[in-house]
Amino acid sequence: MTPTDFHAVNKHVQAADLSKLHTAQRPAGQRPGTRGTAATAPAVPASARPNVCAAYQVVRPIFVLLAGTALFPPKWIAALKAFMQAMDAAYPKAATVARQAQAAATRPTPPKPVRAQPKML
Repeated sequence: MTPTDFHAVNKHVQAADLSKLHTAQRPAGQRPGTRGTAATAPAVPASARPNVCAAYQVVRPIFVLLAGTALFPPKWIAALKAFMQAMDAAYPKAATVARQAQAAATRPTPPKPVRAQPKML
């Protein structure tokens, strides 16, 4: 990323009103996009939903990693977290699968047994 790219992206992010992006938790069993929630999920064509869900499962751990670093300005991280929150609300299954995969990846693996090597004379 060149300095010009960074400044252009930073200007865009700094101008964003992130308070509009935060979603409220839906009551249990309520589907995204139904009335009665403080914020509803955006309408996504039915044909695109599986692709978006599958893609989010893949990139969510990357977003979590990026959001936990100090590489970006605080407002960038806030925007990323707001996006993740909206995606988690819209695609709870993708978020659950991604969390499970991330937890499995961070579990320590047991050491493999070491075989004794025959000594050479």
